[in-house]
Amino acid sequence: LDDDAPKDESSRWNPAETVQQVLRDIKRGAPLAPSSRFVTRMIPLEVTCGAHEAEMRKMARQLFADCSNKKPATYAVQCKRRNCSHLSREQTIKWVAEEAPDGWKVHLAAPEYTLWVEVCQTFCGMSLLRDSSNRFGNFNLVEARE
Repeated sequence: LDDDAPKDESSRWNPAETVQQVLRDIKRGAPLAPSSRFVTRMIPLEVTCGAHEAEMRKMARQLFADCSNKKPATYAVQCKRRNCSHLSREQTIKWVAEEAPDGWKVHLAAPEYTLWVEVCQTFCGMSLLRDSSNRFGNFNLVEARE
């Protein structure tokens, strides 16, 4: 039994909230905002899996399930691929979008949630970001400072 494990889901660390807070601090010019000349992007990934249809669907379903107790919402899917020729962007978006809960609608201009999907070769990471209407761009720390 792991004594350091969170006791409930509400105390679980959320990388998306952490990255968004760092970017907010940078944008408002907070004196203690994290910075590094070696780190240009901080990509929040809540879950990771292999870049295969079954695993990606399962992880998308899991992320949507964490928010499904709320009323139906709007969402968009952002997909970034790197060094990945075996999956198309369109196919990836189709797979994960099909896992959205009933009643959720696609709204690309101003979604309540954005399902962020990063695929690099055979690795895939995802996050379901609340109120992320591209305020944080591509999580680029250099652009946030400008």
